[in-house]
Amino acid sequence: MALLKFLYQCSSENIVDMQKFLSLYPDTQELRSELKVLDNLGYIRVMYASGKIYEICFLENGIDYVKNL
Repeated sequence: MALLKFLYQCSSENIVDMQKFLSLYPDTQELRSELKVLDNLGYIRVMYASGKIYEICFLENGIDYVKNL
């Protein structure tokens, strides 16, 4: 869950700062797979536009999980 914790550290008001995040985690198929798992678990919501990761939002379950780490 290191990725989830890092996403939270890059977020403000539950929205991830995509520039900061993608500067350390390039958009790869492996990253997309990891994000999909977190999305399916209900921790985050990933939105795509024009084939790129556009926005990542934290959901309540994700915030609660990170705060209890």
